[in-house]
Amino acid sequence: MTSSRIIAVAAGLALASTALANPNTSGDPLYGTVTLNAGFTPDPHDVSVRAGGDTDVQTMSLPSNCRGHIVTAQPDIRVNFTAGSAPFRIASCASEDTSLIINDPSGGWHCDDDTEDRNPVVTFNGAATGQYDVWVGTYSEGSSQPATVRFTERGGTICNGSTGGSAATPAPSTGGGGSGISVTGEPRYGTISLAGGFEPDPHRVTVLAGGGTDVDEIPNIPSSCAGHIAADRPDFRLNFTPGSAPLRFASCSSEDTTLVINDASGNWHCDDDSEGSNPVVTLNSPPSGQYDVWVGTYGDGPAQQAILNVSERGGNLCQ
Repeated sequence: MTSSRIIAVAAGLALASTALANPNTSGDPLYGTVTLNAGFTPDPHDVSVRAGGDTDVQTMSLPSNCRGHIVTAQPDIRVNFTAGSAPFRIASCASEDTSLIINDPSGGWHCDDDTEDRNPVVTFNGAATGQYDVWVGTYSEGSSQPATVRFTERGGTICNGSTGGSAATPAPSTGGGGSGISVTGEPRYGTISLAGGFEPDPHRVTVLAGGGTDVDEIPNIPSSCAGHIAADRPDFRLNFTPGSAPLRFASCSSEDTTLVINDASGNWHCDDDSEGSNPVVTLNSPPSGQYDVWVGTYGDGPAQQAILNVSERGGNLCQ
C-alpha cells in the first residue's frame, strides 16, 4: 500500500471515530437537574429549554431513528427518577419541529421525532430507577427554538397546550408554624443554573403552591411575607450569575399565590399581589449565587398549581 493510500485510510478512520462519538452524559445539564418520584405532582412537570445545536445526531452511533441537531457537550436536562408501576413519558412540546434523544439509567438510547404531530414523545413502559439525560434537537443545524420538555406518568396526548394537570394534590405538610424554614433541603421541583441574558426567557417550572406552614409564624421572615408554604425544603433553587438586567420571579396561577425568596446574600424577599393575584419579586441588582424559592397559597387550603417564571424582562410576566 502506498504512503498516500495509508494516509487516506488513516484519515478516514479518524473521521469515522469522530462521527461515532455520542453525546456526553457526564456534562452539567444546560437547564438543570430535576428529581422526580413515581406519583409526582404536579403531573406533568415542565421545564423550558431552547432546542437545537450544531451536531447532527445521525453522525453518531445512535439508533437509526434518532434525528435532529443538538449540543453534544452536555445534556439539556437531567432527571433523577424513582420509578413506580406507571409508564414514564417524556415529550418536547414546541411550535417548531423538534426531536428527542434520551439516555436511560442502563445507558440505552431512545429517540423520537413526530409521535404527536411534530412533537416527539418517548414512553418508558417499564421505567428503571436512575438517571435520564435528555437532549432536544431541531432539524436545522445551529437553529435554536423554544420548547417545553414535559415529564408525565399520564396517558393521552401530552402536548395539548396545557401547562399542567387538571387536578392538584396537596403539597407535603411541614407540621405547625414556627418551626423555621430550610434553605438546605433538596428542592422539590429542581435546580437550574442561569446567567445574565439566558434563553429561553422566561424560564418556566410547574409547581404546586402551598403547604402546612404559615409564613407569618416563621422566625426572622419579614413582616411583609404572607402565605402557607412547605417549609421543609425549597420548591425551586436557582444558581444565578447576573448580567446588567434585573432578575424577576413571578408565580402565575388562577388562584391567589405568594412568593418567598432567599437570595444569594441571605436576604428575604416576598410578594403577594403585584400582578392581580400573582406575586412578582424584582431584584434590580441581583447578587451572584444561590436563590431558594417557595411558592405559597394565601389561604391554608389545598395546594394549587402554578407556573414559576424566572425572567430578566420587563412587563407583565403572567400574561
